[in-house]
Amino acid sequence: MSTVIHFECRNAAHLATRSRGGVGEIVMHHGTFGYCDGFASDGEHRWIATGGVSLEQLVSEGRERPMTMSGNIAVPIIDEVEELGAESLMPAEEPLAVAVMDEPAPVAVADNARVGELEAEVARLHAELASTQDRHRGELEQILRDLDDLAGRVRMHLGA
Repeated sequence: MSTVIHFECRNAAHLATRSRGGVGEIVMHHGTFGYCDGFASDGEHRWIATGGVSLEQLVSEGRERPMTMSGNIAVPIIDEVEELGAESLMPAEEPLAVAVMDEPAPVAVADNARVGELEAEVARLHAELASTQDRHRGELEQILRDLDDLAGRVRMHLGA
């Protein structure tokens, strides 16, 4: 399968040189492949999206826009682009506008019998959990004492 070219260099100076016929410069551009057919090597490419075409299509159809894999979609070629400086985009003398939202008022919980029941249930479960932990702790301590006694008897039996 051929390399899919997503950008073609349309720099007029590059296009004025003779075609390389498919052995031109393939470069990475925005994470995809771009192709420059001209013999220029100054790095001053002017990339135009191709829509994703094979290198063979790009070269065989000449320097005009070839049919893309998603159909024949015309892409306008803009010869002159006016570049705007930062001062044109956002005047420095105007203050920035900031929107501030008020914090919503806390929602009051109405005296509800169900809330009281649930709080009582939570307190009961906490007490039950603490009781179970105490019981298990006592049982584990008894197991450790029994093991210590057993270990002492085994030592005495082996030493005798």
